[in-house]
Amino acid sequence: MFNDKSPEPTPLMRPLPQATEVPLADLGPLIAVITAITTLTQAPTALALQGVLNAISIAAQSHADAETLFGKAPLCLFAFSVAESSARKSSVDGLAMQAIRLFEKPLLAKYAKKLALFEERQISKGWGGAGGGVIDNESTALDNVPCTQPISPKISFDDMTYEGLVRHLEFGQPSIGLSSDEGGKIVGGYSMSAQNQLAFAAALSNLWDGKDINKVRAGAGATNLVGRRMSLHLSIQPLVAQRLFTNDELRDQGILSRVLVAMPESLKGTRFLCEDEAALREKQIAKEAMGAFDERIVGLLEKRPAVAKDNRLELTPRTLRLEATARVRLVDFYNLVETQQSEGSLYANISGFAGKAAEQVARIAGNIALFEDPEAQLIGPEQMAIGITLMEFYLAEAVRIFDTGHVSQNLLDAEDLRIWLRNQYAGDFIDVSEISKRGPRRLRSSEKIKVLMRILEEYGHLKKSDVALVSINGRNSRKAYRIIRS
Repeated sequence: MFNDKSPEPTPLMRPLPQATEVPLADLGPLIAVITAITTLTQAPTALALQGVLNAISIAAQSHADAETLFGKAPLCLFAFSVAESSARKSSVDGLAMQAIRLFEKPLLAKYAKKLALFEERQISKGWGGAGGGVIDNESTALDNVPCTQPISPKISFDDMTYEGLVRHLEFGQPSIGLSSDEGGKIVGGYSMSAQNQLAFAAALSNLWDGKDINKVRAGAGATNLVGRRMSLHLSIQPLVAQRLFTNDELRDQGILSRVLVAMPESLKGTRFLCEDEAALREKQIAKEAMGAFDERIVGLLEKRPAVAKDNRLELTPRTLRLEATARVRLVDFYNLVETQQSEGSLYANISGFAGKAAEQVARIAGNIALFEDPEAQLIGPEQMAIGITLMEFYLAEAVRIFDTGHVSQNLLDAEDLRIWLRNQYAGDFIDVSEISKRGPRRLRSSEKIKVLMRILEEYGHLKKSDVALVSINGRNSRKAYRIIRS
């Protein structure tokens, strides 16, 4: 190894400020289940919060919309949880979503049998459904009504393409949730590839807004889907998140301004096991709290949503009205956030997200209202207070992640190249030709490599060789750089 006396390289990515603390003590009916999940998984509180809100939203969104200051909005919530692979994301997702997945499991088994009979016999009879809040083809006494294809009861998905989304909402359940503990397979997959990402993001934005989905297929004509609902929760790794959050096209399209993002600190090195009597009792209490949470979620799923008379796949949710005091609180919150969006103020650089903060509050408060009482007609001051408290948390996270954490695409690519040099390249010297042949595939443009190498040189991770000819994998290079590994 070389005795390189160069100064220590400067990190390309400046560290983010410390994560915002979840205001757990102020979350009322959510305290018990969030505490239960963190107790059983040893995951950060923010991850448990995200999972709980997602499950409630999936269960509640088909039943009501929320009155806002400028009309009404669906109860759909979109969320990203940013954490490393060891943060227990899968465990949190498994607990938060277990009631939904267990609820749909027997319905899917019955659906498979119905579909097989339909395809085999093509008879003209209506096949009964499984009941509950999931819409089915249950016939009453109308045995002579021509049979239609049974509707899939599937409501939870962990992966989906744009085409798959539109097709399911056309022929399947009108209220669904996309929830993945490996969100990178969606963010980095076919749905978000360069040719598809804007169409997929636009469809998601329309669903969040409660707008119709319109699509024209060659040979199939136009599709117009009304009254559909979708919630979204993706758990993604920090490097994937950086690439997503710095995507200028997605920022301009607006999908990122609709997403509630949390990026908690890692708990690695602090998650010790204890199985004394007190700890075992704590776990038992947590399991009981999870049971109570699951019962409430199932209660919402079993409740039949209102649908249009002429189309049982078109939801017609009631509107949860703002109680007078709750509306006053929301107006005060809206005005406070608005003042902070002026030039140089706290939310100036996240104005897209901040501009939707009051609506997000109404959505969160509406979800909590239905979680507490599936028959609720109003959003009260208690639910509004929780919604505002949570939105203040998400605004603080947005400032931390989107504003102070924003970096250029070239800097992100340079970081990818630095990591490749550190982890996958064994030599001490490198040049453009070597990276073009062996480096990360998406960075194998010589012009791009030159830009990235200049960045790595500027930050002290590469240093031009002072030797005229350097041997790199059996060939001589006149433009070699020494790799400075910290």
